[in-house]
Amino acid sequence: MSAPDISCYENVIGLYNGDCQCYNCDFGTSDSGLYLSDLLEPKFIDGLLNCDQGDSICELMEIVRDLAVRYFIADSNALLLQSNKLKRSPYYGGLGSSVYTKDLSLTSMDYAGVRIMTPLIRSGYLKIKKIGLLLNSTQAVTLYIYDRNGTLLHTLNLNSTANTLSQNTVDITLPLYDDYLDYMEYFIFYQVNGFQPKNNGVIGCSSCQKTKPGWGAYYFDHKHPWLHWLNVGGFHSTGLPDFNSDVSGSELMNGLTFQIETGCLVNEVFCKDQLDFDGNTLAQAMAVAIQHKAGALFIDKILNTTNLNRQVMLDREQQQKNKEAWEQTYKDMITYITQNIDIETNDCFECRDVIEMIAGGIFA
Repeated sequence: MSAPDISCYENVIGLYNGDCQCYNCDFGTSDSGLYLSDLLEPKFIDGLLNCDQGDSICELMEIVRDLAVRYFIADSNALLLQSNKLKRSPYYGGLGSSVYTKDLSLTSMDYAGVRIMTPLIRSGYLKIKKIGLLLNSTQAVTLYIYDRNGTLLHTLNLNSTANTLSQNTVDITLPLYDDYLDYMEYFIFYQVNGFQPKNNGVIGCSSCQKTKPGWGAYYFDHKHPWLHWLNVGGFHSTGLPDFNSDVSGSELMNGLTFQIETGCLVNEVFCKDQLDFDGNTLAQAMAVAIQHKAGALFIDKILNTTNLNRQVMLDREQQQKNKEAWEQTYKDMITYITQNIDIETNDCFECRDVIEMIAGGIFA
């Protein structure tokens, strides 16, 4: 699965707000006004930030700040899942069958491909990792990805080997939410030119589509888990497709297959785009949590280094106490944040209590 994106937390805290002239080090800015060095006693930090090892300390501060953000993301997600549940389980796997029985007979210069339709899922995403081609010719193929508004999002240059499933590695991420739409739809297609696609289907060959779900429907109990997130169907047209058409997608994939990942960026319930440290008390608490986690990680690494200076050796016991106190502050802050965050700001979660009541028949 995809690694968490920590860019939203960039500059949530700074590293050092003092003035050190004897080495080249970028301590960064702090959007929250908090710095890692705020936790450290001046004599302790001055003993570390010297001209002999200042650069390595600067690097260490950057490392622990990034680690603190990653800990915050992982720990806050875990705490939220104690009282809530993901509405949809993440999916990683194939979309479309590689089974075919014959070539299609499409008119030259027509457009052919698939439509992928999804409900609106705030913080949801569809990542395309591989695109497979099943054509009767060995050649280069240009693939286009449009959204429902008719905007060209991606132009991809792919390769096909005749009568063989040819996998092309890509890295495409498509959002599953738009403030101004009632559902999402993506059109992925090519222009037929000197080749014919195979008749592979969404589930299997075109003659064995009895289990194919209805177009535009999503199923939480279907054996194909991608149906929790999306529906897919084929199309072909003499010109560019009608991006606002309500015509159902067909059972054919028109020679395309996909390796996909679907999921929900659960931590966007805490941070999306940027944090408001002026008006959001939870954002301020996040900065405090990350600052104290970074401080605890920093002390832990300093106390375990083989290159201890005199100041660190003298303060070892006190720094251990500081580390424990900062870890407790981190835990207190992250508990407060997860207890007060509004999970309805995205569509990733639903309350466990409600699920259990439904399962127990209270709402039957």
